[in-house]
Amino acid sequence: MEFEELGIREECGVFGCIASGLWPTELDVPHVITLGLVGLQHRESVGIHSA
Repeated sequence: MEFEELGIREECGVFGCIASGLWPTELDVPHVITLGLVGLQHRESVGIHSA
């Protein structure tokens, strides 16, 4: 496999949701994540990472 084949390709998708500041926030984090996953649902691969 060539080095150029290891990077992000058009089949990949990345999105993020960051909520910072006072808690509880007015940002509906689960809704934002759901919309992001729906947008990526027909990609080659999708995963979730939280910290």
